[in-house]
Amino acid sequence: MVNEGQTIQETPGAVDIHTWFGLTYSNYLVLNRSVLQSMPDEWQRRFVACLDEMNHLYAGLPWPFSYNISPRDSDGRFIKDPIPHYDRGRTVVEPCPYGWNPKP
Repeated sequence: MVNEGQTIQETPGAVDIHTWFGLTYSNYLVLNRSVLQSMPDEWQRRFVACLDEMNHLYAGLPWPFSYNISPRDSDGRFIKDPIPHYDRGRTVVEPCPYGWNPKP
């Protein structure tokens, strides 16, 4: 939400995030906590530092209290979440041996 008097301008480097989202019109990125916590410690420190920097720069925005996430398959049908909880950091998700596979 842009408040009255604020302007939207293109930010140098914004093309990187835009390109990562591809040709979708997605407005949000949803990440699974268990997968994030399964990444190496150094990666997690860098990621958290980026989140902290973003939160500091945009702290004045009227953030919603929460969101409701419903997983769907590539055809848009609701599915059961394959990793439904994070179990206080005890759930470890092993990386896929061959990388990303859109149709397991």
